[in-house]
Amino acid sequence: MKLQKGVALIVVMLLLAVMAALAGEMAVRFTTSIKRASYQQDNLQLMSLITSAEQLATANLLQDLNDNPKFLSSDHYWAQPQKISPAAGLNIEWQVWDEQACFNLNSLNNVSSDVKDDIPYNQQVFEALLLINGVTKAQAGAIIDAIADYIDSDTVARPGGAEDEYYLREKPPRLAANQLFYSVTELSQIKGITPKLYQALRPQLCALPSTKQQININTLTKQQAPLLSALSLEQFSTEDAIRLLARRPKMGWVALNQFNTQLDNQFPASDKNWAPLNSVLAVTSRYFSITSTASDNDQQLTLSSRLYYDEKKGEIRLFSRHID
Repeated sequence: MKLQKGVALIVVMLLLAVMAALAGEMAVRFTTSIKRASYQQDNLQLMSLITSAEQLATANLLQDLNDNPKFLSSDHYWAQPQKISPAAGLNIEWQVWDEQACFNLNSLNNVSSDVKDDIPYNQQVFEALLLINGVTKAQAGAIIDAIADYIDSDTVARPGGAEDEYYLREKPPRLAANQLFYSVTELSQIKGITPKLYQALRPQLCALPSTKQQININTLTKQQAPLLSALSLEQFSTEDAIRLLARRPKMGWVALNQFNTQLDNQFPASDKNWAPLNSVLAVTSRYFSITSTASDNDQQLTLSSRLYYDEKKGEIRLFSRHID
């Protein structure tokens, strides 16, 4: 009888232990579910906030484009960083960037594979930009060939370029895109582009969904002075470009002829040829990007949006979004 009572007691204790373990597991799962639900709710709130920030930024940009149809400057309201705190511990920030204050990599689509052909102006500009950053002329030619191979539709490598055969031997193995650049970050994977060179070039470059080259002289900063020097085909130096940008009027040059007058005053030599430079400069922009960030005490979300202004319809179109 005593043995049976002892066994029964052990069974009861085992059952209690199992029930306690199950109860503990249920409590942990319940707590985790509550935290997950809370996280998802906060995430949805931040998503709503960054979307609202994008809408506000777009509305401000459109207003400035309508108010200043002939010229657009980084001194205008659209380009100023914004920040609001709708509640304690909750912050929303956004910044609109001009995507035409840079060299459009996709303009290199017209690089010829025949060395006897005339060198397109955009190719000369990019070569000058590479030379400014310490690349030799031979290395610059090979890099330009590799970029052209990366974005053209064929699989035939140029003399200094690279197609699938080269990239498949790399780590990690990959393929040439054979289409226009979607992001400047792709450049870091191109043959001949070292990490150091990529970091030096990155502030000067963009990848627009177009092969056209149009650079807004009113939104170039001191950081883009090497690009402005390259656009002149080094008829003036980076230091000269910094001085030129420092003399820009407060709200920007209203028209290109105003910029040209300042250009002639600063560089009066008659042997200067500004025609190629003028062919790609503008005083307004059509491509933009917005970086919107919302954060609370526990997490942060960032929305990167890319936009195009349709001048004929007077509206802004969103063509790309990315959330971090």
